[in-house]
Amino acid sequence: MPRVADRQLRTGVSEQLPSSRLLIRSLLLVPPAFNCKIVRVTWARIECGIGCVRCGGGGEGRGVVMEASHGCCSRRRRAGACIKGRGERQSFFSTCSPHKHNKHSPKHTSKTNMPVNDVTHALYVPLHAKAGEHDHVISFLKNGAELAKGEAETTQWYGIQYDDKDEQFAIFDAFHNEHGREEHLHGPVAAALTEASSRLTGEAVPEIDKTTILSSKSALAKPTIGVVVWLKGKPDQIDNLRSFLGKEAEPIVDEEDFMPLWYAIELDEEHKFGIVEFFETEADRQKHLAGKVRATLFEHAARLLQGPPEINRFKVIAASVHV
Repeated sequence: MPRVADRQLRTGVSEQLPSSRLLIRSLLLVPPAFNCKIVRVTWARIECGIGCVRCGGGGEGRGVVMEASHGCCSRRRRAGACIKGRGERQSFFSTCSPHKHNKHSPKHTSKTNMPVNDVTHALYVPLHAKAGEHDHVISFLKNGAELAKGEAETTQWYGIQYDDKDEQFAIFDAFHNEHGREEHLHGPVAAALTEASSRLTGEAVPEIDKTTILSSKSALAKPTIGVVVWLKGKPDQIDNLRSFLGKEAEPIVDEEDFMPLWYAIELDEEHKFGIVEFFETEADRQKHLAGKVRATLFEHAARLLQGPPEINRFKVIAASVHV
C-alpha cells in the first residue's frame, strides 16, 4: 500500500475519492520509518492551485490536514481531491529525517500553518528595459513563467516589476539544490533570456546574481505584489547578520501568516544580503510593513548594517510556484 500512495504522490493524479478513502490514503503518506504519531486530522477546504495537473489551477477541493510528531520536529501534509478537475493535489508541508536532527538540519516546522520550505539556492536577475521595450519585457516575463513550469528542478520562479521604477524588472527563482540551479541555467528560460537580453535591455549578457537562501517559507498562494529589501552588512557583523536572517528570523516570520512567501538571501557580492517577500493583497503588504518583522530589522540595523535598508515594492508580472 505505501508503494501505491508514493506512486500517486509522484504523479499527482487520481480519481476523486470518497472522504473515508481519501482520509485513509492521506494517513498512508507518513512512511513507517518515521515512527510518527498522528496528533491531529482535520477536514479543510483547499484551493487546487497551480499544482493540479488536471485542471491547471482554479479548482476548489476538500482535503485533510494532518500533523504528526517526530520528537524533535513535526511534519504536516495536506491531501485533497480537486472538485473541478478531479485531480489530486498533495503537498509536503515540511521534511523530516528519520534520523536524529543535528544543529545543521535545514528546516523546522512553523508554529503556524505556514510551512518552511527547503529551497537553498536562488538567482536574482535584474532587468532594465530599454526605451520602448517595456511591454516586450512584460510579455517576456509572462512567457518565462510558462517555460519555468516545464522545468522540473525550478521550484519557484517570479517575474516582477518595481513600483516606483517603471522600467526596472527582475527575475527571482529558487531551487532545492545547486544541481537544480545549474539545470535551470542551461534550460529554456535562461536560453530565451540570453537571446532576448540585448534587444530588451541593451545588455549583451544578462546580469545573473547567484544567491544562497539562508531561510525561507512558502505556502500555496497566488502572489500579486511584494517587497525586496537590500542590506549591506558591516564587515565585522557578517556572521551575526547571516544568523539573524537565518534561524533567528524564522519564528518572527512564521507569526505573519498573511505573508505566504519569504526568502532571506546572501549574494555573492561581498557583504550584500536581501529579503524577498510576496503577498496576495495590498492589505497584507501594509500589515507586514507595519509589523514585527520590519520593526525587528530596523531595531538591529544600526548594529548589523552599513546603512539603512533599501526597500523596494514591486508587482508580480508572472509566477510559477510549487511548494
